[in-house]
Amino acid sequence: MRTRAYAARRIAEGRSKLDAFRCLKRCFAREVLTLIIHRQPAINRTRIAA
Repeated sequence: MRTRAYAARRIAEGRSKLDAFRCLKRCFAREVLTLIIHRQPAINRTRIAA
């Protein structure tokens, strides 16, 4: 629901559909990066079995 609203808002601002999805990908990347940064200590403690 949030993604559709975000894309619709960008299109209403006058951006093309392709531009709106490009912005959406950037927004998604920022959110994922924020999650990774906040969970980095837990990720670093995790052992990977070889």
